[in-house]
Amino acid sequence: MHIKQPRKAKKVKLGTDYQWSSYKEYLKKNTLTDTGFLLSLFHTHKRKAKEVFSQEFMKEDLVAINLTIDNIRRTDREAESIVDNEKQTFEINNIENISTEKRVLLIKRLKAKGLINRQIIAITGISRNKVIGI
Repeated sequence: MHIKQPRKAKKVKLGTDYQWSSYKEYLKKNTLTDTGFLLSLFHTHKRKAKEVFSQEFMKEDLVAINLTIDNIRRTDREAESIVDNEKQTFEINNIENISTEKRVLLIKRLKAKGLINRQIIAITGISRNKVIGI
């Protein structure tokens, strides 16, 4: 995520004003970008994570936010197996009937194991709105 380049090229006054920046996705309603994982690196609570992210983004000495993440890609078959294992770990028979707290924890664990939103939604049946926000 680069912010200084548009400013350096004098395309915008503030890097956050650059039309192709995903910055706004992280602070407002995200529609294109899966912001959950990156924000969780800043803080465990979403509101606080957004606040810390914004503060870090505005630092004058910030050249770029570069993250090195093990880019785990899971096939759909692998994803199904991971979901089955997690359901056994949590003793879940029917995902529709689990508590919100347990569902959030399950989604976080699935994402940490490399599943993408599409896979979680398709395999678990959890609604898109509930998966994207975590």
